[in-house]
Amino acid sequence: MSVNRRYGTVTPASDEAPGLAGAGGFQGIEQGDSSDCAEALRRVKAPAVLAWHYSTGEKFMSIMTSGLLLPATVGVIPPECPVVWFSLVQDFEPTALKGIVAPDGSRRMATLKEMRELAGGLVRFGIAPRALLTGEALRRKARINRATWAGLCAAGRKAGADPGMWFGVCEPLDVDELVLEVENAARWVPAQGGAA
Repeated sequence: MSVNRRYGTVTPASDEAPGLAGAGGFQGIEQGDSSDCAEALRRVKAPAVLAWHYSTGEKFMSIMTSGLLLPATVGVIPPECPVVWFSLVQDFEPTALKGIVAPDGSRRMATLKEMRELAGGLVRFGIAPRALLTGEALRRKARINRATWAGLCAAGRKAGADPGMWFGVCEPLDVDELVLEVENAARWVPAQGGAA
Protein backbone atom coordinates (compact mmCIF):
# COMPACT_ATOMS: atom_id res chain seq x y z
CA MET A 1 0.00 0.00 0.00
CA SER A 2 1.72 3.24 -1.12
CA VAL A 3 1.12 6.58 0.53
CA ASN A 4 2.59 10.01 -0.20
CA ARG A 5 5.31 10.48 2.40
CA ARG A 6 4.42 14.11 3.21
CA TYR A 7 1.40 12.82 5.15
CA GLY A 8 3.48 10.98 7.71
CA THR A 9 5.23 7.70 8.25
CA VAL A 10 3.11 4.72 7.24
CA THR A 11 3.34 0.95 7.24
CA PRO A 12 1.73 -1.92 5.38
CA ALA A 13 -1.76 -2.80 6.61
CA SER A 14 -0.41 -5.73 8.65
CA ASP A 15 2.51 -6.15 11.02
CA GLU A 16 4.17 -8.70 8.73
CA ALA A 17 6.97 -6.38 7.56
CA PRO A 18 10.03 -6.38 9.82
CA GLY A 19 11.73 -3.11 10.79
CA LEU A 20 13.52 -1.26 8.02
CA ALA A 21 16.73 -0.25 9.75
CA GLY A 22 19.41 -2.89 9.76
CA ALA A 23 19.35 -5.55 7.06
CA GLY A 24 18.40 -3.14 4.29
CA GLY A 25 21.00 -0.63 5.42
CA PHE A 26 18.54 2.27 5.73
CA GLN A 27 19.39 4.25 8.84
CA GLY A 28 16.81 6.90 9.71
CA ILE A 29 13.81 5.23 8.07
CA GLU A 30 11.08 4.25 10.43
CA GLN A 31 7.70 2.63 10.15
CA GLY A 32 4.65 4.14 11.79
CA ASP A 33 1.63 2.39 13.21
CA SER A 34 -1.39 1.27 11.21
CA SER A 35 -3.48 4.25 12.41
CA ASP A 36 -0.97 6.56 10.65
CA CYS A 37 -1.47 4.52 7.49
CA ALA A 38 -5.25 4.65 7.68
CA GLU A 39 -5.24 8.43 8.25
CA ALA A 40 -2.86 8.99 5.35
CA LEU A 41 -4.94 6.83 3.04
CA ARG A 42 -8.02 8.91 3.82
CA ARG A 43 -6.17 12.06 2.69
CA VAL A 44 -4.39 10.68 -0.40
CA LYS A 45 -6.02 9.57 -3.63
CA ALA A 46 -3.22 7.37 -4.98
CA PRO A 47 -3.57 5.98 -8.50
CA ALA A 48 -3.84 2.22 -8.92
CA VAL A 49 -0.45 2.02 -10.66
CA LEU A 50 2.54 4.25 -10.10
CA ALA A 51 5.61 4.76 -12.24
CA TRP A 52 8.77 4.13 -10.19
CA HIS A 53 12.26 5.62 -10.11
CA TYR A 54 14.46 2.84 -8.69
CA SER A 55 17.56 3.73 -6.69
CA THR A 56 19.91 2.40 -4.04
CA GLY A 57 20.52 2.93 -0.35
CA GLU A 58 23.88 4.46 -1.26
CA LYS A 59 22.13 7.28 -3.12
CA PHE A 60 19.15 7.56 -0.78
CA MET A 61 20.65 9.98 1.76
CA SER A 62 21.96 12.38 -0.89
CA ILE A 63 18.54 12.36 -2.58
CA MET A 64 16.80 13.06 0.72
CA THR A 65 19.35 15.72 1.72
CA SER A 66 18.84 17.62 -1.53
CA GLY A 67 15.09 16.97 -1.44
CA LEU A 68 15.17 16.35 -5.19
CA LEU A 69 15.32 13.54 -7.70
CA LEU A 70 17.76 14.96 -10.23
CA PRO A 71 17.92 14.07 -13.92
CA ALA A 72 20.61 11.53 -14.87
CA THR A 73 23.53 13.28 -16.56
CA VAL A 74 25.83 10.32 -17.32
CA GLY A 75 26.31 9.97 -21.05
CA VAL A 76 24.14 13.01 -21.84
CA ILE A 77 25.68 15.20 -24.54
CA PRO A 78 24.05 18.59 -25.29
CA PRO A 79 21.70 19.49 -26.82
CA GLU A 80 20.21 16.35 -25.21
CA CYS A 81 18.54 17.06 -21.85
CA PRO A 82 19.05 14.84 -18.80
CA VAL A 83 16.02 12.77 -17.73
CA VAL A 84 14.69 11.52 -14.39
CA TRP A 85 13.73 8.00 -15.51
CA PHE A 86 10.71 6.04 -14.26
CA SER A 87 9.26 2.64 -15.11
CA LEU A 88 5.85 1.03 -14.85
CA VAL A 89 7.60 -2.22 -13.85
CA GLN A 90 6.29 -2.87 -10.34
CA ASP A 91 9.08 -5.08 -8.93
CA PHE A 92 12.38 -3.71 -10.32
CA GLU A 93 13.34 -2.11 -13.62
CA PRO A 94 16.14 -4.20 -15.22
CA THR A 95 17.95 -1.11 -16.55
CA ALA A 96 18.29 0.21 -12.97
CA LEU A 97 20.73 -2.59 -12.14
CA LYS A 98 24.27 -1.30 -11.66
CA GLY A 99 27.37 -2.64 -13.35
CA ILE A 100 29.97 -4.40 -11.21
CA VAL A 101 33.47 -5.71 -11.73
CA ALA A 102 33.73 -9.44 -11.00
CA PRO A 103 36.74 -10.86 -9.10
CA ASP A 104 38.29 -11.93 -12.44
CA GLY A 105 38.15 -8.32 -13.69
CA SER A 106 35.23 -8.84 -16.07
CA ARG A 107 32.30 -6.42 -16.03
CA ARG A 108 28.68 -7.46 -15.73
CA MET A 109 25.35 -6.31 -14.39
CA ALA A 110 24.71 -6.92 -10.69
CA THR A 111 21.95 -9.26 -9.64
CA LEU A 112 19.18 -7.96 -7.38
CA LYS A 113 20.77 -9.85 -4.48
CA GLU A 114 24.10 -8.12 -5.17
CA MET A 115 22.36 -4.74 -5.45
CA ARG A 116 20.78 -5.27 -2.03
CA GLU A 117 24.11 -6.25 -0.47
CA LEU A 118 26.60 -4.00 -2.27
CA ALA A 119 24.56 -0.84 -2.81
CA GLY A 120 23.03 -0.51 0.66
CA GLY A 121 19.62 -1.85 -0.26
CA LEU A 122 16.97 -0.66 -2.70
CA VAL A 123 14.56 2.28 -2.65
CA ARG A 124 12.02 3.60 -5.11
CA PHE A 125 10.13 6.84 -5.64
CA GLY A 126 6.67 6.71 -7.21
CA ILE A 127 4.51 9.13 -9.16
CA ALA A 128 1.34 8.93 -11.24
CA PRO A 129 2.31 8.16 -14.85
CA ARG A 130 0.06 10.97 -16.10
CA ALA A 131 2.57 13.45 -14.60
CA LEU A 132 5.33 12.08 -16.88
CA LEU A 133 6.20 11.79 -20.55
CA THR A 134 6.79 8.53 -22.41
CA GLY A 135 7.81 7.29 -25.85
CA GLU A 136 8.14 9.83 -28.63
CA ALA A 137 6.97 12.72 -26.43
CA LEU A 138 9.77 12.00 -23.95
CA ARG A 139 12.34 11.52 -26.72
CA ARG A 140 11.44 14.91 -28.25
CA LYS A 141 11.30 16.80 -24.93
CA ALA A 142 14.73 15.40 -23.93
CA ARG A 143 16.07 16.13 -27.42
CA ILE A 144 17.37 12.56 -27.74
CA ASN A 145 18.15 11.86 -31.40
CA ARG A 146 16.48 8.87 -33.00
CA ALA A 147 19.69 6.82 -33.24
CA THR A 148 20.49 7.32 -29.55
CA TRP A 149 16.89 6.50 -28.59
CA ALA A 150 17.01 3.32 -30.69
CA GLY A 151 20.29 2.40 -28.96
CA LEU A 152 18.79 2.98 -25.51
CA CYS A 153 15.79 0.83 -26.40
CA ALA A 154 17.98 -1.96 -27.83
CA ALA A 155 20.23 -1.96 -24.74
CA GLY A 156 17.16 -1.98 -22.51
CA ARG A 157 15.63 -4.95 -24.34
CA LYS A 158 18.96 -6.80 -24.09
CA ALA A 159 18.85 -6.24 -20.31
CA GLY A 160 15.30 -7.64 -20.18
CA ALA A 161 13.47 -4.31 -20.06
CA ASP A 162 10.45 -3.13 -22.02
CA PRO A 163 11.06 0.44 -23.31
CA GLY A 164 7.28 0.82 -23.60
CA MET A 165 7.25 0.91 -19.78
CA TRP A 166 9.68 3.84 -19.55
CA PHE A 167 8.57 7.31 -18.49
CA GLY A 168 10.45 10.43 -17.49
CA VAL A 169 10.73 14.16 -16.99
CA CYS A 170 13.51 16.60 -17.85
CA GLU A 171 13.45 18.55 -14.60
CA PRO A 172 14.17 17.75 -10.94
CA LEU A 173 11.27 16.42 -8.87
CA ASP A 174 10.58 17.32 -5.23
CA VAL A 175 10.73 14.09 -3.20
CA ASP A 176 7.98 15.44 -0.91
CA GLU A 177 5.61 15.05 -3.85
CA LEU A 178 6.58 11.40 -4.45
CA VAL A 179 5.73 8.09 -2.82
CA LEU A 180 8.76 6.55 -1.10
CA GLU A 181 9.17 2.81 -0.64
CA VAL A 182 12.02 0.63 0.59
CA GLU A 183 12.62 -2.98 -0.36
CA ASN A 184 12.63 -5.17 2.73
CA ALA A 185 12.81 -8.97 2.58
CA ALA A 186 12.05 -8.85 -1.19
CA ARG A 187 8.90 -6.75 -0.58
CA TRP A 188 8.34 -3.06 -1.23
CA VAL A 189 7.05 -1.30 1.89
CA PRO A 190 6.13 2.36 2.44
CA ALA A 191 8.69 4.37 4.36
CA GLN A 192 9.64 7.90 5.30
CA GLY A 193 13.21 9.17 5.15
CA GLY A 194 14.89 10.73 8.15
CA ALA A 195 16.97 13.37 6.32
CA ALA A 196 16.06 16.48 4.38
